[in-house]
Amino acid sequence: MLSHGFLKNRVDKKSIKSAYQKCNIFLEDKKKEENYFYLNDESLFDEIKNLEEFFLKDVKSLLNTKIPVLKAIELHIQKAKCQKIPPHQDNFYHCIDPNMGLKILLPLQELKLENGALIFLDCDINFSIQSHKPSKVKNFSSEIEENDLKKIKNSTTTYNYQIGDASYHFLNSLHYSMGNKTNKDSIFLVFRYQNPNAKINSDAQLRYNKCLEEHKRIIN
Repeated sequence: MLSHGFLKNRVDKKSIKSAYQKCNIFLEDKKKEENYFYLNDESLFDEIKNLEEFFLKDVKSLLNTKIPVLKAIELHIQKAKCQKIPPHQDNFYHCIDPNMGLKILLPLQELKLENGALIFLDCDINFSIQSHKPSKVKNFSSEIEENDLKKIKNSTTTYNYQIGDASYHFLNSLHYSMGNKTNKDSIFLVFRYQNPNAKINSDAQLRYNKCLEEHKRIIN
């Protein structure tokens, strides 16, 4: 099974517009030039969580469970003219079986390659975790180096999202972006789900923690 997929016209457009307005108010109140917010501990969480009604059926089917666990909701902002999102696999840091977790990416405006849409490697959900190095990019702790990426000959896919479209990717998916080349910020939400039977691989987690500490040293 391919590690990513497109969910066309999944979310009601009025709900997207409302979420976009609320997220912008949230960002204005924060008054921080950050490109990432973990919403689980924010007052905005419950309102944004309501959006899952539009794609929860897909999540249950993809994770083969009637009770998927929502682990996190993240707010990502790709600032106008921002740098690239480095190539990476989420499961380098989540460290669970590859079919036990996935993410739903929900843009709050039209999203395409030019304003920061992700580029997904066309690989299977069991695609092996590649070698990651500490990243120099804030909020992206690890990356696959360009020379290693070039050795992988798989094709890639970038989705053109209209308002209401979403996508999913399993945790071993390899993805990155070319950054936002436009003059307007791009905002998208990421919902992370796990099968309730998911277990953390302690050896993999130890490898990631070492990488994370080096990343913190680099950016500080």
